Amino acid sequence: MGTIYDKEGKLKIPEGKKESSREEKPDVISYCFCPNGHNLVSPKVKIRNYDGILLKVKHNNKTGLLGLSPVCGCKMKMSIDLDLIDGEKCDMFCPECDAKLPVFNTCPSCGGDLITLFLDERTDYTYCIGICNKAGCPHSEIRKGDELRVCAILENWN
Repeated sequence: MGTIYDKEGKLKIPEGKKESSREEKPDVISYCFCPNGHNLVSPKVKIRNYDGILLKVKHNNKTGLLGLSPVCGCKMKMSIDLDLIDGEKCDMFCPECDAKLPVFNTCPSCGGDLITLFLDERTDYTYCIGICNKAGCPHSEIRKGDELRVCAILENWN
């Protein structure tokens, strides 16, 4: 049986398991759609070398574009022609047909709206992702449908 001290009397602290040299691939959204079937993933905006999700946003009678990271859980975004102010809600639309993106539920974190983006051309809430429409919210990143449902359950539980 070995000792927990080395020859110099110092405590030996074992090294943890080495991380795998393989990096996990991020969960990237390649396609998402408005209620009318237009793909919101666009090469017009690049975030982390991926085509971003492009939305039209309206706030205080001003209109601009919002580019979102297509990587689930990544909060990177860029606004064009519109300054987003933390704590303020904005309406989100398809940049192609101007269809207002539907609300999935109330955000349990800030009281904003969790906005729905569909993962196929059908408007099926079973296959959707969403984002909070309040700037600066902890849920202001793309979340998968199952995470949205957890948010909805938590909101209705309280």
